Amino acid sequence: MTAINFYILAAHKKLMPFVCQLTQTVLQKSDDSLIIVTPTAVLEPLDERLWSFSDTAFVPHTVIQTPQDLAQDALASVLLTDNPDLLEGFDGVVMNLTTEPLLTFVEANVGVKLLEIIAADELSLVHGRQKYRHYREQCAEHPLQTFQIN
Repeated sequence: MTAINFYILAAHKKLMPFVCQLTQTVLQKSDDSLIIVTPTAVLEPLDERLWSFSDTAFVPHTVIQTPQDLAQDALASVLLTDNPDLLEGFDGVVMNLTTEPLLTFVEANVGVKLLEIIAADELSLVHGRQKYRHYREQCAEHPLQTFQIN
């Protein structure tokens, strides 16, 4: 079963620093690779932020946008993409920053973890509620957990 965790950020929590922090936590607590699926507009800023999110820390990663990129960088611990089709066959942790649920990924994979990050702005909350409903209704056998991040 795919575990689906929702992280709902408080108004004072900023998306990019939280994503960097959670990425670092996933790497420290798991041997799994991580793919972060993000809207195209967020891809470059997140790429830059992961390299410099702290004076003393950074997260090595690779941006992938095609199956060839994925094949070439398959051993990287953290991958960034704006192409959810690249999740096919992936068996690690997926962080979803897009507005769409990753139903195909959830239904096709067993024993993986999906992290849904929901920012505090109203539009993100609306999309987050919609994604939660989709998962609850269409992927009922997969456990859903919600974490309020203050």
